[in-house]
This record gives sequence, structure tokens and C-alpha cells, in this order.
Amino acid sequence: MAASVTANLTLITNGEDDSGDWGNTDGTDTEVFIQNTGSESWYVAKNNTSTATFDAYSANGNTAFDMSATDTHLYFWIYSTVALLNGTKDNSGLTVRIEDGSANYKEWKVAGRDTWDGRWTCFIQNINATADSSSGTLSYTDIQTIKFYVNASGTSYRSSPANYWIDVIRFGTGLTITGTAWDFEDVAAVDEAIANKYGVINLVEGVLFCQGRLIVGDATGSVTTTLSSANETLYFLDRPVSTGLYKLSAVASGSATTTFAIDGLVCKTVGTTRADIDFSDTDLGTCTLENSTFLSMGLVSFDANTTVQDSKFNNCLQIDPSTASFTKNTISNYVGTEGGSLLWPGGSTCTYCTFANCDYGIEITQVVDQTFTGHLFDDEAGNYDVGLSGGTSITVTKAGLPAANPNSYYDHTTSGDTVTFVASINIDIHVEDQAAADIASAYVYIDEDDESPFILNTTTDGNGEVSDSYSGAATSGILRIRKYGYKPYKGTVSLTTDINVNITLITDPQQT
Repeated sequence: MAASVTANLTLITNGEDDSGDWGNTDGTDTEVFIQNTGSESWYVAKNNTSTATFDAYSANGNTAFDMSATDTHLYFWIYSTVALLNGTKDNSGLTVRIEDGSANYKEWKVAGRDTWDGRWTCFIQNINATADSSSGTLSYTDIQTIKFYVNASGTSYRSSPANYWIDVIRFGTGLTITGTAWDFEDVAAVDEAIANKYGVINLVEGVLFCQGRLIVGDATGSVTTTLSSANETLYFLDRPVSTGLYKLSAVASGSATTTFAIDGLVCKTVGTTRADIDFSDTDLGTCTLENSTFLSMGLVSFDANTTVQDSKFNNCLQIDPSTASFTKNTISNYVGTEGGSLLWPGGSTCTYCTFANCDYGIEITQVVDQTFTGHLFDDEAGNYDVGLSGGTSITVTKAGLPAANPNSYYDHTTSGDTVTFVASINIDIHVEDQAAADIASAYVYIDEDDESPFILNTTTDGNGEVSDSYSGAATSGILRIRKYGYKPYKGTVSLTTDINVNITLITDPQQT
């Protein structure tokens, strides 16, 4: 089943059926277009500033458009044969204006010969951004007119019937995708179909370029959704968008299951407006994300049903793994101000992660002692491994780590709270005879000073094994193993890293 794509975009004009509602243009052109079967042609005279006006109110049955929804953006397709001869962007090469029924307006400089060569382009404009020019107080619930201006002052080109073409114009936020067994390239294929041309996501030489919000799944209905993405590259483009528009999210409901299996995804924000990754919906089914790389992203969050492993997060804002299985991931160059590169979930679901060049590694908000398993920090000067925001003093036990990792903290509450780090290692010892047969009930103990209490004092199980852990100040100890019929074993072990050894006992003829 292919991707089922719903555009969260409202159509203003398709560029071909509303020719009578255009002013200062040349009518429908059925030979030059990008979407469906035609576009509105427009002649921009040389050495002049030309205006194309669309009466959206009339075209919509004498009904104004409501563009007041959060993160609303205008999407419009334009092509020109003389764009490189017109003004620069800052000199109003191409300007778009939205106007209400009282002639209040806002307008923005969109492109110019320094940023656009004239090829068919879907421009996107945040209509809540600071306007380059405005008049009055614009009523976003009463948008009635769309205008385009082109500054051709000082240009010299031969006259022609048309040199600009305006095609489909919409407003909204992006796309919602449902269906099973699809990937992002399937979504781009739907977007780029001539009947659609949403302008949200397109595929160019193996790279997916996005300028809108992508919602995976059905949050209100009953449509099953399964995303299966392997080795795709998704870039969120540098566009004049609001800080809340760019987002890749997964949603579900009690009657609409959504799952995803993402492997090898490279996801990057190209500009300064970061894209969030929101996979935190608690109705999601079993999901996996592995071997993926996220670059310059915004906030990243996961649901408990997600497994995230062997992935990299570089130059991102804070990651909230909830209680997802979050393991063997690398977090580097944290740039957020949320308190730490990773919001500690508590418990044992987050393990074996590496933190590199993060001002604050893990932010702890829980007011209880914690155990870190396998987390490694770079110990760069000025970087803190742990940020404490819980308003208390806690102990962090370091399971299976060198004694120096982690070892620094920062008190975000500035109330004198402290973090005490206690090293903990795993101890796994196997005892066998010279024939490689397991030796059960062998006495195994470790001590650092030949005095009680011992670090380890137990016997092997039926498989000849002992498993335990140690957290304490000792850095080395003496391992002794004894069993009647065998010569005793004695050796030195380090207590700053995991112990995983196989010991062979030699038969003692004098005890047999």
C-alpha cells in the first residue's frame, strides 16, 4: 500500500479556473504551468514596478479566507524568464502581500535576482513574520486579496506577451501521511504529482528537501499507519518559516495504530529554524529507530514503546527519551538551554550512551538516587556531565564505568544541592577445570585488604559462574578461588572497570 497523503493546506487558487479574479495579468496559460493544466500569465514591464492582484474574496464565493491558525504559511508557485534581470531580494525583486477587507495589509520581500534564477519554485512565507511593509492592523480572519509585486526598475529586456507565471496558491502547514509500508520518498512522489504540487517535500538526486510539517499517522480516525524508512536523507530547508512550523511527528489514537521502523535516516535542519522530532505520542505502537543521524535539530522526544539505538544526535536541542529503550547512542555538541542534552528518564531504559562536547550532559529532575549504566563523558574542561534540577542532593552510581566517568555536576537550582558519584562495576567470573568442564560450588571471593567484609564472597552456580557488582572506593583487589580437589587460584583484578574472566583450576593430586 502506498502512502496516503493529506495536505494540511487550503487552496486559494489553482492558477487556471479563477482568471477572471486576477487583475493586471494576461489570463490563463495552458502551455506554461507546474500544477494541473494551467497557470496565470503575467507581463512585467521593463523599467517599471508591476503588480498582479488576485481577488481571493470573489474567487471564494464572496467569502474571506481565515489565515489566523497558528504557524500558517503561504505557499505559492512562480516562474519567470526575466527574474535575473529584475531587482535583488532586498530591492523588492519579488514581493507578496496579503490584504484584508479594509485594505489593511502586510507584505514581504520574497526573492530577487540574487536568490532566484526564475525556475519554477514553490515559495513559502510565514505570514506572521515581521513585515517588510504594512498598513493598519491586518485581520487574519478576513484575508481577501493576494498581491505580487516585481521591481523591474532599470532593467532592459525585450517586450513579450508574458514573462511571469503564477500557479497554485495555498496556505497551511504541511502534510499528514497514513497508510502502510511507505517511506519518505513515496511521500515526495505524491507531493510532486502534477495534480498536487504541494511544494512541501521533494526528492532531488537522492535527498529529500522539506519546507513544512510532516505528521505521520492518524490522531483522530482509525487508519493504520506503518512507516518503513531505510537509508533516506531528509533536509528541512532554510526558509522564512515560524519557529513552530518545522516538525516530524508521529501520532496515533486508540483506534488508529501507528508504528515506524526507521533505519539509517539522516535528518538535518539546514537553516537557523530548527525542526523538532516528536515521537512522544503515548498511543504509538512498537517503533524502532536505529543507525540514524540527526544534525542541528530542535527538541527530540520519544514514547515508551520506541527503541532508539546506535544513533547520533549532533548540535541538537534537548532529547527526552521518556522510558524508551535508549541505548548505544551518541550525543555531541549540545546547543540548547534546557538544562542538559538528555533529560534523564530514571530507571534502567537509558544505557551505554556517549556524550561529547556537551556543556551539560544529563539533566536529572528526579529527587532520588540514580544508576547510570555504561554512559561515557568526554571530561572536557568547562563541561558538566550532570545537571541537577531536582532541588535535592543525590547519589549517582556508575555501573560498569571507569572511575572518572561521570565525575562533574552543575546545580541548576543554585540551592547548594550536590551529586555524589559512586563507581560500580559488573563482576562476571566463570570457573572450569582443565577439560573445560564447569566447576560448581567453588568458593570465589575478592578483597582489597585481607580483612572482612569482602568485596565478593560467594560460590559458583551449576554453570560454574558468579555474577555480581561492586561500587566502592577500592581500585584493585585480590581474587581467590578454592575448591577441594583443585589447587587454589590467586590473582589481582582492577576494580575500576568490569571484571569478565574465565579461570581454570588445576587438579591437585594431593587432594584426590
